[in-house]
Amino acid sequence: MECRVKVFICADGRPVMGPGRYALLKAISEEGTVKKAAERLGWSYGYARRSIEALERAFGRKIVRTERGGPEGGRASLTDFGRKLVEEYERAVKEVREKDLKPIL
Repeated sequence: MECRVKVFICADGRPVMGPGRYALLKAISEEGTVKKAAERLGWSYGYARRSIEALERAFGRKIVRTERGGPEGGRASLTDFGRKLVEEYERAVKEVREKDLKPIL
């Protein structure tokens, strides 16, 4: 038997960012577009946008900055707050690992 831990960041006592939304933000920072990040995760673009909107509503702040594009498409990047969320999630996962627990990523 194995025990695993799921890490969440909460807003107003509610879990709003777990492994999936963390992966989305990380992919956006690496891919540079919401569309490519969604494709990398096997998500639809609409699901990715709704996830971003839910995070932004929960925290009351912009998390992803987007620029409309022309023929080559738009760009996306994390705001300073979005980068802090990613860093905080990674810190929490590291802390779980240091306690010799296995996080669900």
